[in-house]
Amino acid sequence: MLQICLLPQITSRGWQERIRLGAMPCQLGRSMVLPLFARKLIFFGRSEQRGTTRQSVRPRLMNSWNSEMVELFEKSYAFKSWADIRTLDAIARVDRSKYLAEFNFARQQLNHMLIVEDPFRSRLNREPKYHRATNTEDVPEFEALALRLRVSNERYRDFVQNRDLKNDDKRMAFEFTDGKFGSMTQEEMLFHIVNHASYHRGTIARSLDQAEVAHPADIFTMYLHQAEPDRRS
Repeated sequence: MLQICLLPQITSRGWQERIRLGAMPCQLGRSMVLPLFARKLIFFGRSEQRGTTRQSVRPRLMNSWNSEMVELFEKSYAFKSWADIRTLDAIARVDRSKYLAEFNFARQQLNHMLIVEDPFRSRLNREPKYHRATNTEDVPEFEALALRLRVSNERYRDFVQNRDLKNDDKRMAFEFTDGKFGSMTQEEMLFHIVNHASYHRGTIARSLDQAEVAHPADIFTMYLHQAEPDRRS
């Protein structure tokens, strides 16, 4: 059995010779079993069952890994779309005559979510940058924000399904809204958008509670069990 390990940068042949296949987890002090978003993969030894070299094993493993990552991001963005729509439906039920402050807070959070999603989508598509701040003084009406968020989700899901996987681990340098430069990989940007939206749906949930509107459950397992009911016994 070929074991896959995430290792510090090891070039010494002596270290390679000390690696033994089949132990789980890998018995190296600073190494660990392959985590979800590991980027540096080092494959050692031969397949004991088939006798193939690491040169022939690696492409198959990487193709399988890429396929799993594509499916994971597709599910992540399907979940985001599902959760965003449930949140929008809950906001629409707020009694604005009684809870205008809570309603406006939800609008502000939606506006911020979109102002973050816009520039990251433009970076992923290598288009002109959006926005110079993370919010605006004039917040659009709720209906306009809801439509923009639905469109944004459609565009991200389209990007995830059609992106060039060869660029996933390549760092892209760009200017953040604070004027400072930084760099992120394609995968990191996609993960950031899902995580960022989850955080702000949480803040909106608090305002929904204050407005006496039950906030929707916002968990991946609930989405998964609705999307794939055969997983539930």
